[in-house]
Amino acid sequence: MEVHHHTHTDRSKLKHYLFEFFMLFLAVFAGSVAEYQLEHINEHSHEKEYMESMVKDLKSDASDMRQTLAFDARKLKGLDSMINILSTPTISVTEITHMHKLGWAILVNYPVSFSTGTLTQLKYSGSLRLVRNQAVVDSIMSYDSNITQIDGQRKGYSEYTKEGIDKMSEMMDLRYIVADGKIPGPKISASFAANTFSLANKAALIKGVVSSYDNMLKQQLQHADLLIKLIDKEYGRE
Repeated sequence: MEVHHHTHTDRSKLKHYLFEFFMLFLAVFAGSVAEYQLEHINEHSHEKEYMESMVKDLKSDASDMRQTLAFDARKLKGLDSMINILSTPTISVTEITHMHKLGWAILVNYPVSFSTGTLTQLKYSGSLRLVRNQAVVDSIMSYDSNITQIDGQRKGYSEYTKEGIDKMSEMMDLRYIVADGKIPGPKISASFAANTFSLANKAALIKGVVSSYDNMLKQQLQHADLLIKLIDKEYGRE
């Protein structure tokens, strides 16, 4: 009876299979590591792009807020002057003309329109998870929450302004105001004297809501400046 010895051959095949398996495993593992590293690099790249865009939006907001605050400082002075005239027992023709020239303080607004493009993308695309620094995330979300509150105050601002304009249209010559005093006038309605107290109150309410709006803007402006510095520090933009 013949005896066949396969031990050496079987072991060689086993080693070959194990080697092929190991090489295949190594290739898959290396590919996974490379893919992970590439994804990690891409995420960091996207994160930096978002932060660059965020800083751009913040700087635009800061510029708009400074312009609005400068405009509102003149607006508040105009409202003060108008309230003083309206509070006078007997208003002279000269004061009536001057009050019409101050009419822009009620008619004209310069609210801030915040740049929310980057904020919207970060919130609704799930990209906020790319931002590694929690302090940056918290500051961005707080800034976004402040925008909602400021826009709410802006709506109240608009409502009071409309009421003021409606009252002005009952008493004053809006054509003269719009023409910047370049037409004859101004003419006043027969109900002018009876409505001066009411208009003074409307102007006072507008002054109050503008002051509150401006206080919120000042806080948001400070927040924007601090957030820019934080992002610059975290992402090496300094």
